[in-house]
Amino acid sequence: MTSDYYRVLITTPIRLQLEEKWGTQLFSLAENAIHSYSDEVLPLLQQENMLISEYASLVASAQMKHLH
Repeated sequence: MTSDYYRVLITTPIRLQLEEKWGTQLFSLAENAIHSYSDEVLPLLQQENMLISEYASLVASAQMKHLH
Protein backbone atom coordinates (compact mmCIF):
# COMPACT_ATOMS: atom_id res chain seq x y z
CA MET A 1 0.00 0.00 0.00
CA THR A 2 1.17 3.51 -0.71
CA SER A 3 0.95 4.56 2.94
CA ASP A 4 3.43 1.81 3.87
CA TYR A 5 5.84 3.12 1.25
CA TYR A 6 5.43 6.68 2.53
CA ARG A 7 5.93 5.58 6.12
CA VAL A 8 9.22 3.88 5.24
CA LEU A 9 10.27 6.84 3.13
CA ILE A 10 9.83 9.42 5.88
CA THR A 11 11.46 7.27 8.57
CA THR A 12 14.49 6.05 6.67
CA PRO A 13 17.83 6.77 8.34
CA ILE A 14 19.11 8.16 5.03
CA ARG A 15 16.29 10.66 4.61
CA LEU A 16 18.59 13.69 4.56
CA GLN A 17 20.67 12.19 1.77
CA LEU A 18 17.56 11.35 -0.21
CA GLU A 19 16.18 14.86 0.30
CA GLU A 20 19.43 16.27 -1.04
CA LYS A 21 19.14 14.07 -4.12
CA TRP A 22 15.38 14.26 -4.77
CA GLY A 23 14.36 17.46 -2.97
CA THR A 24 11.98 17.85 -0.05
CA GLN A 25 8.63 17.94 -1.86
CA LEU A 26 8.28 14.15 -2.05
CA PHE A 27 8.86 13.88 1.68
CA SER A 28 6.38 16.67 2.44
CA LEU A 29 3.76 14.92 0.32
CA ALA A 30 4.49 11.63 2.06
CA GLU A 31 4.16 13.20 5.50
CA ASN A 32 0.88 14.89 4.56
CA ALA A 33 -0.51 11.65 3.17
CA ILE A 34 0.43 9.75 6.34
CA HIS A 35 -1.03 12.37 8.65
CA SER A 36 -4.26 12.76 6.69
CA TYR A 37 -5.01 9.04 6.31
CA SER A 38 -7.08 7.06 8.77
CA ASP A 39 -8.43 3.52 8.59
CA GLU A 40 -11.80 4.98 9.59
CA VAL A 41 -12.14 6.67 6.19
CA LEU A 42 -11.22 3.61 4.13
CA PRO A 43 -14.87 2.70 3.38
CA LEU A 44 -15.49 6.26 2.22
CA LEU A 45 -12.42 6.19 -0.02
CA GLN A 46 -13.60 2.90 -1.51
CA GLN A 47 -17.05 4.35 -2.14
CA GLU A 48 -15.50 7.46 -3.70
CA ASN A 49 -13.43 5.28 -6.03
CA MET A 50 -16.50 3.28 -7.04
CA LEU A 51 -18.48 6.46 -7.77
CA ILE A 52 -15.62 7.94 -9.81
CA SER A 53 -15.42 4.75 -11.88
CA GLU A 54 -19.18 4.71 -12.37
CA TYR A 55 -19.14 8.36 -13.45
CA ALA A 56 -16.31 7.73 -15.92
CA SER A 57 -18.28 4.84 -17.42
CA LEU A 58 -21.39 7.00 -17.79
CA VAL A 59 -19.42 9.77 -19.48
CA ALA A 60 -17.78 7.30 -21.86
CA SER A 61 -21.18 5.78 -22.66
CA ALA A 62 -22.66 9.21 -23.36
CA GLN A 63 -19.76 10.08 -25.64
CA MET A 64 -20.20 6.86 -27.59
CA LYS A 65 -23.93 7.57 -28.05
CA HIS A 66 -23.11 11.09 -29.22
CA LEU A 67 -20.75 9.75 -31.88
CA HIS A 68 -23.43 7.52 -33.42
